[in-house]
Amino acid sequence: MSAEVPVTGQVLVREGVFRLRVPDGWAATGLEGHRYRLRCPDVDASIDVSVHRGEAAAPDARETVRAFARSAGADEPALVPLHGDDEATASRAGARWADGDGWRVVAALSHGRDVVLAAGVAGDEDARSAVERIVTTLEPHARERRWWRRG
Repeated sequence: MSAEVPVTGQVLVREGVFRLRVPDGWAATGLEGHRYRLRCPDVDASIDVSVHRGEAAAPDARETVRAFARSAGADEPALVPLHGDDEATASRAGARWADGDGWRVVAALSHGRDVVLAAGVAGDEDARSAVERIVTTLEPHARERRWWRRG
């Protein structure tokens, strides 16, 4: 079942897992906590965000991005850093490449036992730029600590 997902303050958040900045005009639908689709009526693009919880520690984000790119038909696209990073890391990595349908932009976040994958498809260069501005903001979200709890 898919439903409108609230994007409070234009930030898509899964408490304790991830946050993603979403510009005005974009809306999220999906199954909250598991998968989302971001779309904007004025942009020829869409972004799918999925959350995967494993039994063990999450795999290296760089390897997750490479595996996704290979499954989407890319040879070996260059890894790109996400917003705020100088290079792709084991916890946050991205990639972009062109294919017959336009552009693909992907980012992975490895956080504890969770892997979050944000994958965008864009029809042209302007849409690629819009998708990349969103996808590269993928970052971990820390659960708020209560002042009365220790640890």
